[in-house]
Amino acid sequence: LEVDFLDAARGTQKRVTMPDGKTLNITIPAGIREGQVLRLKGQGAAGSDGTAGDAYVEISVRPHPEFRREGNDILTTVPVSLGEALNGASVRVDTVDGPVDV
Repeated sequence: LEVDFLDAARGTQKRVTMPDGKTLNITIPAGIREGQVLRLKGQGAAGSDGTAGDAYVEISVRPHPEFRREGNDILTTVPVSLGEALNGASVRVDTVDGPVDV
């Protein structure tokens, strides 16, 4: 399942259609990583004994134009002039939760 970078960072709900045609609402937890697998207990195909097995969904995170992830950190680049840095200016920085002044 492919999800947007910000959805992976914040968490979201996604509706997916399984190969058998069944539709499921999946909770994507905040902070999920590329390649992480979600186990959907009892949502898979029936086994030889007739009971439903588990379905597994591998997550793919689309890149974001401003943010990148390194471990548990989300990074962005903000241009700051020499004058701003020397004078301790306040700079607006975009975050996954919206802009903040730092």
